[in-house]
Amino acid sequence: MTIAIMSSGRTFDVAKPHPSMVHFADLGAHLAKLCRFHGAPAQFYSEAQHAVIVAGEAAKLDGPLAALYGLLHNADRAFDCGDELTRANVRRVIHEALDLDWPAPGAILKAVAQVHARVDLSEKQQLLAGRQGEADQAIRAGIWPLRFIIKPLTWDRALDRWIETLRSNAIAANIPHLASLAGLL
Repeated sequence: MTIAIMSSGRTFDVAKPHPSMVHFADLGAHLAKLCRFHGAPAQFYSEAQHAVIVAGEAAKLDGPLAALYGLLHNADRAFDCGDELTRANVRRVIHEALDLDWPAPGAILKAVAQVHARVDLSEKQQLLAGRQGEADQAIRAGIWPLRFIIKPLTWDRALDRWIETLRSNAIAANIPHLASLAGLL
């Protein structure tokens, strides 16, 4: 199926995506209802909450533009994209809808990858059973966990945080037409 029906009833053509098809409230809603690690955590933990944590840590490391890239790093998971080429095309279109460069600038890619490794390690330690071996291996490689406990949010609270993270970092990154996000939500 190439046409995704979004939570609002809008459609998104996965095979032929266009930035005008991207509505961030729909994107956030789908990510907020999608459980990370394919449902393995003992408590529901959404892709949206994961993205918010990555964005927050990326902002600390490299500012609000990095936060936006961090927030959207797995946004294609909102759709059943299939192959990697289609997934990459969907990611590109999502970024174009925000007037963000694709691919991301090298320094931002590095910051997001660094932060993602720390978030992933913390999630494995805190939310998943049987992953301590993977966590120990990451620590031996020089990756350190976050300094806070991840408290899983309900999907509606994760959606609210995802949208607020998008809005606040768009304003901070001085992306003028995104200040209100009115047309995009």
